[in-house]
This record gives sequence, C-alpha cells and structure tokens, in this order.
Amino acid sequence: IACQNVTISDKLSANVAMVLENGQPKKPVGKVTDKSGQKIGTYNQDGTITLPATELNKKEFTLRAPVYEDGTIKWVFPLGYKLEANYTYTVTANVDVTETAFKNYRTNNGYPDTNIADAGTGTHENKKGLFSNDNENAKLIYTVTGESKSKDVLYQKPVVQLTPSKLTIKKTVTGLDKTALAKLKENLKFKVTYTYTDETTTEKEISFKDFTLSDGTYSYTSDTLDCWSMNATYKVEETDYNVEAYDRTDSGNTTVTGDFKGKNQNEIASFTNNYQHKNVTVTIKKEVTGNMSQTSDKFTFDVMNPNNLTDSDKSFELSADNTDGKTISIPYGSDFTIRETPSNGYTLTKVNGEDVNDNSYTIEKVTQNTTIIFTNTKTIQPPNGIITTIAPYAIMVVLAAGAGVYFVSSRRRR
Repeated sequence: IACQNVTISDKLSANVAMVLENGQPKKPVGKVTDKSGQKIGTYNQDGTITLPATELNKKEFTLRAPVYEDGTIKWVFPLGYKLEANYTYTVTANVDVTETAFKNYRTNNGYPDTNIADAGTGTHENKKGLFSNDNENAKLIYTVTGESKSKDVLYQKPVVQLTPSKLTIKKTVTGLDKTALAKLKENLKFKVTYTYTDETTTEKEISFKDFTLSDGTYSYTSDTLDCWSMNATYKVEETDYNVEAYDRTDSGNTTVTGDFKGKNQNEIASFTNNYQHKNVTVTIKKEVTGNMSQTSDKFTFDVMNPNNLTDSDKSFELSADNTDGKTISIPYGSDFTIRETPSNGYTLTKVNGEDVNDNSYTIEKVTQNTTIIFTNTKTIQPPNGIITTIAPYAIMVVLAAGAGVYFVSSRRRR
C-alpha cells in the first residue's frame, strides 16, 4: 500500500504573505531527504527534482517545482509516483507577517488564547501566536494505491509571532531650580497617538515623572509605547509644560511627528525645554493736586526691596508730566517696597487712590505687571481778606476802645 497522485496544498492565512523578490513572490523550493537527512536526487535549475528509481518506484521520476498561486503554495507530484516511506518531502517558502497580522493582534489585545501552535511546527511550537496558514485548506491530498477516491490530511498548525516597533521619548530641560523641576515632573504629560492605515488609532499618556535621567537627558522607553504595526504614524504632544514663575525661552515644538515603516523600527521623539525665571514689571507714576502743585516738580523714589536692582532702578526722580512713569523689572513673586521723598511743600496723600500716612508702600509677592500711582498735594491758603478766626476782631475792638479814651481826654484839656 502506498500513496500516489499526491498534492501538497498550503493556503496562506491573511497573517502572512510571500516575500517578494524583484517585485514578485519568491518561488517556493522543494526538497526530498532520506531518514538521515541527506538530500535525494538531482536538483535542477528550474526547481525540479529528479529522483532515482527505487524498489517502490521502478523508474526515475522528475518532480515539478512547487509553485505559489492564488495565495496557495502547491506541490503537485507526477501521476504514478508513490511516496517513499523513508523519504521526507519538504516545501520551503519565505513568508513574512502582514499588517493584517498586526491589526489582528491589536484587535485581540494580544494573541488569542486558542491560537497555539501544534507540536513539531518549528520555532513557536506549543506557543501562542497567529496562524500562518488557512487551516481548512492546508492539507495533503493523495490516493491510496488500489483505491479511486482521494483522501485529505490536514497539516499541523504553525504560528507566527510579531515584533513591535519601539518609540523612545527624550526630554532635555534647562533653567529650572530643584523645586520648579519637581513641579514640572509632576505636571508634564506626553500624549502619544498612533494612527494606522485603517484610520484607527491608539492613544497613550506618559508622565514625565516616569522618565529616567542619564547624561543630562531624560528618556522613556517601555513596552507601554510598543507600536503593533508595520505602517503607522505617531504624534507625541507635550501638555502642561508651563512652570509658575518661569518662561520658556526656546522656540522648540511641543509636538513631534513621525512614522514607522516596516517591522521592528525604532523611533525617537526628542523635546528640549529651556526655561528662565520670569520677570514682572512695576510701573511708578506721579499725580499732583492742589493750587500750588506743578506737574514739572520732581519727586525722589528709592526702591528698598528687591535689593538686587540696577542703580538707576534703585533710586530715581519722577515728575507728573512724565506720563509714562518709571518701569522696573523684578523677579516674579518678589516683594516690592518703595519710598517717596516728597518735593518741597508737598504731602503724600494717596497711593493707588487709597489714603496713606506713610511715605513707604509695599506689595507682597508680585506675580503680574503692576502700576503704583503716588498722589501728592500742595496747597496754600490765598490772602483774600476773608478771615474766619476771632483774633482780628478782638484787635479792632481794642483799637476802638483806645481811640475813645483818647478822644475823651482831649476834650477835658480844652
């Protein structure tokens, strides 16, 4: 009893495709070996194999080359050729995984629990993966000698396993003190979006506090950022990167984009943030009131705090006709104290519209641009003859009485 009229048929699943050579599927190759693994026959340039006559096959047979067509690998043996019991007939085809395989992985969030390779199927035997053939159409078709009806035997089920592409995020930060850097680590997030050819997306969010520091650069590499695709774009966006009391001085982008082309690609999304301590401005302005005031009169101001200002900002003169005032830049969050020395005859009466009794004025923790308006008054009562005190009248009465006494005295003498 022997098997004859043999056809080996292996229909590939959508998870794999033939490797291309010069734009065409690379041809499958047949091989026949004996029980010791040694090749049998003559291997011809056209892919055929000429096998010598044996006790079972009384004459020489030439096996046609395996072919790939319509998604199926086939090896059709010559009519009348009987499979030798001690021979192994092997078809080797170079296949690679497809984007469909990656999509199936993404859809199932991994390998399905039921997709386990059969024993004896190679590298991934007894492991989970994605089936590489269409199991219902991967079979050996043959006829037993003496019978007319053909029989089918299904092949064992091999699987393929996938390797994801990797994305690394790198971040360089300068200009922050220890406290500000700690705040940035707590708040800064990276939103990662992968977009696939079928327009579906995968989104992930990474916190800066999970990065590691090496040689002055923070980086994040993790399975969390694995991209299960051979043809995807990525976009990495920084969010919540502002730090109180600091300005970003770089013109760098807060979004990095790129793409994965092919399997097992490694991409890097790099960000650089340069910070400097933010300054705010305090503008001093003058107003004068009263009938003796003049807008050209100058007033001296001394800034007591902060104390690290330039000399021209520490002490200066200002008049009301300078409508722009004096603007001073100070570190964000600083306390600001200023003292005015009024011009001769002036009294400081208001600061920012509120009555004051002191020539000094303080604002604590200045966090925004601020204007301080000093209002001084200079008034002199004009001599208009209208006097509201009793003294002048008392003097007039005394004078009148004196005049009366003098008049009486003069008449007696006469």
